[in-house]
Amino acid sequence: MEETLKGGQRLHGDSPAQEAGLPVVSIITVVFNGLSLIEKTIKSVISQTWPNIEYIVIDGGSTDGTVEILRLYDHQMSYWISEPDKGIYDAMNKGLAAATGDYVWFMNAGDLIYSPETTEKIFSGTKADRKFEPLDERKEAVQVDQGGKPDFRNLASIYYGDAMIVDAGYHEVGLRRLRPPENLTWKSFRKGMLVCHQAILVSREIVEPFDPQYRHSADYDWVLRALIKAQGSRRKAQGKAKGASLKAQEKSQGARLKAQDTEPMVNPRLQSGDIVNTNLVLCAFLDGGHSKQNIGISLKERFHSMVRHYGWVPTVLWHVPIGFKFGWYYFRHKRF
Repeated sequence: MEETLKGGQRLHGDSPAQEAGLPVVSIITVVFNGLSLIEKTIKSVISQTWPNIEYIVIDGGSTDGTVEILRLYDHQMSYWISEPDKGIYDAMNKGLAAATGDYVWFMNAGDLIYSPETTEKIFSGTKADRKFEPLDERKEAVQVDQGGKPDFRNLASIYYGDAMIVDAGYHEVGLRRLRPPENLTWKSFRKGMLVCHQAILVSREIVEPFDPQYRHSADYDWVLRALIKAQGSRRKAQGKAKGASLKAQEKSQGARLKAQDTEPMVNPRLQSGDIVNTNLVLCAFLDGGHSKQNIGISLKERFHSMVRHYGWVPTVLWHVPIGFKFGWYYFRHKRF
């Protein structure tokens, strides 16, 4: 029986929440025999300027020296474990089970967070061409409950952005062929996986495990289900707001004005249930990942997931323009 190895700050009782009043982001890396890749990914995570990072690494029982790298950075990780697993999505589910943060973000071995300030910019609500705000100026966006604990209900359910493709030498090749839309919904994925899992942060309140029936495209199905749940959260929040508005109309004009005066200001980009476009490049995506290496099976699995969520006839019809755009892009750029 192979030995299970563990490490990280969590085993010493340390918390990832270094600054109160700000959400904790659980960044999860899965790896198996990735000695040449893992250190680059680790450095991109631990260099983040955002103070509340819970970094989790799930290793599949590597024998190539990967574990030695994990030990080297043990004091800068929240938790890592090395043991055999059933594949990439089983490992990712282990990462989800180990996460305790407010958001989860997958950054697989070889992939990088785009810049040290990326996580900071996500929660500052700034665009890529603007300087992010200092932490002290942003704390007012997070409410505090009566017990003095952070209340993140006014934050979005999902934050998403773009991905830069890089080659084996980490030279930028260009942005992904499928670009994120300005307003992302679950229906957007009818056109394919417009946002890769390395470029999306999902609230742990709505996150679900990866479906094990998909061996090569469970990430497509996972993101799609997260979008469905996020929109459900939005509709629920809107329903509560509508009900509250009707009750308010029954009160006097003076009472309504008083309520408006005492209502806390909330960043309009951070409403409950929102799916927020950060307008940022969130990751450097290493070309030739798991799905591309198994492109035939991967496409069949995505088709199956689309049929589950959209229906057979619409899925078949949508694949006509998808196939045309795929072929035209490959003809022009010799990559996909």
